[in-house]
Amino acid sequence: MSMASGMGISQTEGLMSTAGSLQTSQTFSQSQMSMSLIQSQQDLLSTKAPASPFYIIKPDSSVLSAFKVVTGLLSMPSVAAYLFIIAFGFKETNWITMLAYSTEIFYGLEIVLNFITSFRDLENFQTVTSLKRIAQ
Repeated sequence: MSMASGMGISQTEGLMSTAGSLQTSQTFSQSQMSMSLIQSQQDLLSTKAPASPFYIIKPDSSVLSAFKVVTGLLSMPSVAAYLFIIAFGFKETNWITMLAYSTEIFYGLEIVLNFITSFRDLENFQTVTSLKRIAQ
């Protein structure tokens, strides 16, 4: 004889209601726990880093990205011109000299920009804006 047949219908409904409310309570507490976990993660992500000095460049800056593209594109013809000069002994002309100097100037600026561009620390995922830590 099953347990349900030994009990009255109202007792079975009462047990089912209690089991349903326990399950709802567990689901609610799991939901609350996951919501608090999500909130704490959002709090960690939204913690604002201290204001960086005006001269620090953010790594996702569109100007910095454009500068790196221009530097990369400028280096290709410069390398080709130097290879041509080495291979064929071509006399340097004004445009080759200008190209070489402009490429060197862009490389020098890139070195300077690397010392004032912030980055995200891999250990604690915070943005580093201190010149001393950037230079390390």
